[in-house]
This record gives sequence, structure tokens and C-alpha cells, in this order.
Amino acid sequence: MKKILIVYYSRDGRNKKIAQDLQRQLNCDIEEIIDLKNRHGWLAWWIAGFDVSYHRPTKIKELAQNPADYDLVIIGAPVWVSDLPPAIYAFINQYQDSLGAVAFYQCFGGGGDDKALAKFKAEIGSPLAHFVIRKANLETEEYHRKIDAFVKKIKEF
Repeated sequence: MKKILIVYYSRDGRNKKIAQDLQRQLNCDIEEIIDLKNRHGWLAWWIAGFDVSYHRPTKIKELAQNPADYDLVIIGAPVWVSDLPPAIYAFINQYQDSLGAVAFYQCFGGGGDDKALAKFKAEIGSPLAHFVIRKANLETEEYHRKIDAFVKKIKEF
């Protein structure tokens, strides 16, 4: 059996919910990527937009789990301004050399998921599996179909 770790960044809890749903189906380890910069509240939301737009770095809390100990790391991220949030870039910069196979999921509100996926691929390469869900579609039949298809690909790995 492959050893799997889910790491995710979630400012508003949606990616956390997805990560927990995946964990239940895959019976694997899970860890939240913690941005050490405050990203909550109206002003912090605006600052986050500038940080993404101008590729300002951030610092993240060190993970308790070592991604190198896993056969597959699933990365979960929101889409911010058609890009990945700074915490995901920080994770990639800090742990990229210890990543083996990766899978990726995205949750978005507006758009830009295709551009964010392209940026992810530019940083890490093509993921083993990928899905994207609009935040308005969480808890719909579409969401459950996408989760099931994603889990099936992961189990086939």
C-alpha cells in the first residue's frame, strides 16, 4: 500500500473540507500548510491579493510530517488572482526536493483555475491526478463525482 500525505492551504476552510473528505476515503495522513502571515479580515484579504500579484514571499510553519517519507503528496490550494497563494509557493520552495509523485486539487470562486494549474505545472510538473471545483459546487453531485474520480486515480497509482 502506498503511503500518502495530503497537504493543503485553506484561508476560509473550503480546502480543509476537501482535504478531510479525501483523507476519509484514502485513509492517509493530512497536514495543513500554515501561512505565518495573517490572511484573515478585509485588509489582510487585500494584502494577500497584492502578495500574489507581486509574488511576495511568505513564511510557513514547518510541517510535522516529512513529505520525503511518502510515496505521494496531494497538494490542495485555493486559486488567488489566477495564481497559487504565497503559502503554496513557500511549500513548494521548501519541500520540492523531497517530493516524489504529486497530485493536486484546487477550489476557486471566480476563475483563473487554468492559469493557476499552469503555474503549478511550471513549478512541479504535471500532477499524477488533478481536479478543480468551484466553491459554489461543494456538496453537490458534481463535487462527489470529482472526488470519487480523483480517489480512483490515486488508488490506481
